Amino acid sequence: MIVRTFIIILLTFTTFSLDAQDITGRWIGGHLNSSKITLDLFQNKDSISGIGYVEFPEDIGHANVYIEGFLENGILEYQTKRILEQNVDSNFSLCFVLGKEHLKIKKNKMILEGSCISIDQKEECFSLSALEKYNKKTSFTFRKNDFFGRKVLPLDTVFVTNDTIEISIWDNLKEDGDIISFYMNEEKVLANYTLRHLQKKIKVVCKNGMNELILFAHNLGTEPPNTASISIKQNNKVLKEIILKSDMNKSESIIIKKE
Repeated sequence: MIVRTFIIILLTFTTFSLDAQDITGRWIGGHLNSSKITLDLFQNKDSISGIGYVEFPEDIGHANVYIEGFLENGILEYQTKRILEQNVDSNFSLCFVLGKEHLKIKKNKMILEGSCISIDQKEECFSLSALEKYNKKTSFTFRKNDFFGRKVLPLDTVFVTNDTIEISIWDNLKEDGDIISFYMNEEKVLANYTLRHLQKKIKVVCKNGMNELILFAHNLGTEPPNTASISIKQNNKVLKEIILKSDMNKSESIIIKKE
């Protein structure tokens, strides 16, 4: 029998003030190159409940399912609990699943990416798994307040496991006199540094959960905006390379999540 699974994804997120972000609302996404899923979620403290509307490809049909989960340190474990309504081709089976999801932030958008496995006892559901991705439909602001009067735009998220990581910083374009400072969780870790082609290496300490590395521009150089290339290493392995740009009105950042 051909099998079609579906997954419901949930998660949470905390700011640096440790105030929990409410994920109540609508999420759009689904299985990569497969089912489309809309999630309507409700958060009550650490508990999550909601309804997932699953649209299968090729006119196979659709289903509504009820889901429950819980949040801990930005990681959600969830489970599909029951089928509320279904209109699916008889050659397909719906499989209950268990999942674990992580959060990424890109350009002030909350993105869920993860995977799940089937926990259904039906034979056709054994060993089934899937990858998926969701975007929160409403806009999202990572921090509540401006940073020294400037907006902050998180560009990407990198996941680490060590307390201390190494960051290399350099100007990969023309050396034009860019002067910058770097802040980790609003604490200065590199002060009034003039960017060069030669890489500057610093070590920074990560707390558990979300950390934010902010590029703060002190000038615009001769060719605005102020631009810095950075490389994030853990155990001598490059985890991420990214270019951050900042000016007198906005600072770009990268989220570093320690698991």
